[in-house]
Amino acid sequence: MKVMRVKTPARVIVSELRKSVSTRVCRWLLIASGVVGVLSAGLVAFTGPADDHTFATISFYTQSAISLPLPFVSVLLMTQDFGFRPRSATSTSGVSRGALIAAKLLASMIIAVTAASGGVLISVLATSATARAPGDGRWEATGMIILGSVLVQLIAQLRGPRSTPMIIMRSPGALLMSLQCC
Repeated sequence: MKVMRVKTPARVIVSELRKSVSTRVCRWLLIASGVVGVLSAGLVAFTGPADDHTFATISFYTQSAISLPLPFVSVLLMTQDFGFRPRSATSTSGVSRGALIAAKLLASMIIAVTAASGGVLISVLATSATARAPGDGRWEATGMIILGSVLVQLIAQLRGPRSTPMIIMRSPGALLMSLQCC
C-alpha cells in the first residue's frame, strides 16, 4: 500500500525555495545580485566625495543594483511548473494551482527579504570601511533606510510575477514581458 503525503503550505513553500536555487539560471541570477551589490557598494564607498560615504547613499546604490536581476528569479520561479509539459508528480502532487501560485509568491517574498538583508549587511560593512565622512551624519535614519531596503526588494521581486507572466506561463515570453516599463 502506497502512502500519499499531504503537502502542507509550508512544505510547498520550502519546495519552491529549493527550486529557486536548484536551477542553474536562478542560482546564477542570485549570485549576480550579490556580486553586483558588493561591487556597487565598493564603488560608492571608496570613490567619489566623502559626503557620499554615508549609509543612506551606499545602501541606495547597493539595493538598486541588487534589485536589477532579482525580478527574473521570480519570473522563472512562477513559470517553472507551467510549461508545455505537465507538472511533475513528485514536486506538486496534491496541490491546487492556486495554492501553488500562492506558494511561489511567498517564496519570492522570502527571497526578496533575504536579498534586502544581504544588501543591508553589505551596506553596513561598506559604510564601516569608508573614511569618516565630514560631520556625524553617516548613520542617520538607519531604521527607515532598512525598512526602505526591504520594501525596494519586495517591490522589485514582486514586479516580476505581475499579471503578464502569470497569464503567459512560459519562461521566454514572461522574461521578455517583464522587461517592459511599468
